[in-house]
Amino acid sequence: MSLEIERRRLYATLFDVIFSPCCRYFLVCDDSGYLSLYSLKHVFNSETHKRAADVTFKAHDGPIYCLSNIGGNRVLSAGIGEIKSWSWKSIISSKNSGVGSEMKIELIPDFILTNPPAELYNNLDIPEINTMSYCLSNDTLYSGGGDNLIHLWDLESGSIKQTLSGHKDYIHKVTTKNGGNLCYSGSEDGTVACWDIRTPSIPYHTIKPYENEDCARPCLGNWIGCLATEETSDWLVCGGGPSLGMWHQRNWSLTCTFPTGNSPQQVAVFHEDALISAGREPFIYHWSLNGDQRAKTPCTMHSVFSLALPNNQSTNHKGELLLATGVSNYIDVFTNFGYKSFSLQFY
Repeated sequence: MSLEIERRRLYATLFDVIFSPCCRYFLVCDDSGYLSLYSLKHVFNSETHKRAADVTFKAHDGPIYCLSNIGGNRVLSAGIGEIKSWSWKSIISSKNSGVGSEMKIELIPDFILTNPPAELYNNLDIPEINTMSYCLSNDTLYSGGGDNLIHLWDLESGSIKQTLSGHKDYIHKVTTKNGGNLCYSGSEDGTVACWDIRTPSIPYHTIKPYENEDCARPCLGNWIGCLATEETSDWLVCGGGPSLGMWHQRNWSLTCTFPTGNSPQQVAVFHEDALISAGREPFIYHWSLNGDQRAKTPCTMHSVFSLALPNNQSTNHKGELLLATGVSNYIDVFTNFGYKSFSLQFY
């Protein structure tokens, strides 16, 4: 084993994990610019007990912060100033050069989207892209990051067709609903901006959880690190420095909070009639939508950045399935939400 691989194992951060559209594979990205593909068939095959990635390749020169599916056959990876498109078919059909290899697999992206020049933001840094959300209804990609802006990309031309401006600090999370007409962004400035892209000059509403006495945690800051909405309901969940809280979009009232002590939450996802969240502690929370805690499940990483659930029943796996990644070289696999089943190594 090379010293470089050993270094990556010791200090890896796995920023995101995503299932393929068929939900038979999942892809994980890390802070060194690598993407690794895992087959659920191999992972759950009791005869082979395969725990290594099927495919690993260098995709970016720097960290990869987020992943997003577009359509049924492509996946996007975003890093510092660039978004790259990859064919799921090409990744799946590739062959790795072996466990513990120097990872010499090379794949060529279908296309690359480049953020506008950094000079527009009066600094010398190339802004990172922290979050992406793709809307099939209008075939638009929404991205946000270090330039404090939300960019709406026309994927056919590869150009930015609209930009939403209003945040005073970088953006952690973007999500959409209502066919992409409504966009929500959570920022380091402590606000959740609610946008209607048909009238995009200013947000139609802004939530400031740090001003709410039930959410505010001044010792942890104002930043918003996680944000989730449901297409079929009026619920919006956000948190970070402030406590994780549920807001109703019709009257913008706080309906409940989810008590996590002094642990900032960095990811939250709706799942059926529940909410799953995680953050800066080695636990994953499962909540009822009224704020009651259903479970607090230990995990490997001491800081969790991403949770992934399959979106259909094509996994050929019976029961619940949840993946978690964060500050660790491991991907945790949960086949029952009450406990961790096993972990996979990235390197």
